[in-house]
Amino acid sequence: MNVTIPYTAKRLRNTLIFSFLYWFIYLSSFLVRDDFGYFQWIFLIIAILSTFEYFRQKKQQYLSIKDGVLKRNDIIARTIRLQEVTEIEKYAGDYILKTPKRKLRIDTDVIPDKALKELEHVFEDMPAIKSGL
Repeated sequence: MNVTIPYTAKRLRNTLIFSFLYWFIYLSSFLVRDDFGYFQWIFLIIAILSTFEYFRQKKQQYLSIKDGVLKRNDIIARTIRLQEVTEIEKYAGDYILKTPKRKLRIDTDVIPDKALKELEHVFEDMPAIKSGL
């Protein structure tokens, strides 16, 4: 089973807006200051990182499930084997998948409704969901 869970359009839009905001602050700082100081360096770095974060989120999506492994595509990806999940807890709208050695939190606020239903369908097929929820 191969499933890809994207970010919501709102999340991507907000990331892009903040990226533009950082670039605006960086570029407008040249109107205020003549020299290239720490302020410009900081906002240049933040602007570049936020732009890369937008494109990373757009390309990699939020979650991917492939060959029984759920992968949350953060900057440092976190994976968990679905066979090893002993409990699935729903807390404050988020899912927490637990194995004997690790936990993985899935933020449902960044998942579109259609994809969330698909993710819940994947969880329904797991025996841990019946005991945990």
